[in-house]
Amino acid sequence: MAFTSLLPVAPPDLLQAALEVSLTGFILFRPVYEADQATITDLAYVYLNPAAQRWLHLPECPAESFRTRYPGALDTGIFAFYRDTFLAGQPGRYDVNYQHDGLDSYCQLAARRAGDLLVVSFSDTADQPRTAVEEARARAERERQHFHDVLWQLPAQVATYQGPHHVFSFVNKRFSALAASPGLLGRPVREAAPGAGGPEVAALLDHVYTTGESVHLQEV
Repeated sequence: MAFTSLLPVAPPDLLQAALEVSLTGFILFRPVYEADQATITDLAYVYLNPAAQRWLHLPECPAESFRTRYPGALDTGIFAFYRDTFLAGQPGRYDVNYQHDGLDSYCQLAARRAGDLLVVSFSDTADQPRTAVEEARARAERERQHFHDVLWQLPAQVATYQGPHHVFSFVNKRFSALAASPGLLGRPVREAAPGAGGPEVAALLDHVYTTGESVHLQEV
């Protein structure tokens, strides 16, 4: 006998009731693509259950996108986790100490693709006593955030890159103001800022990434 035949409530009603009483946060996202319909650049909210609404102080279906609401999700790897889990079509887990955008929580995330949506379940330990490891992670994150803030305010152009394609992971205020192309974060330097120094700079980044050698040049 099927499990659903034993239930006194129709499955959709049962699911809604479970989401409403759950102590775990649930979020439904819909990916936002670039014009090529192949590159995921952001996530749109579809639904937050009451627990998620309480923890995040958001309505049931926020109008702003995920990266607009939580820009720190890029540096902490949360956006990459969501994107890669959706593309892989397999369940994923990710633990993160998030101290950005008005939040200070050690979160345990689980995600899985469901059709054209991404289902996310998360628990927030902000209201629970922290272990020594969590406290150490929190201190490290505060120090990292302080360093981030210092770099952001420097009166010089600062950018950091990740991977062999030199994907922008951070640009400070001055770099953003002088860049010819908006929306640099998460994009390879050759695509996002082809005019930033030309092929010579791209070749220099390739050399540094491959060899690990530091390079010092005088700005002219």
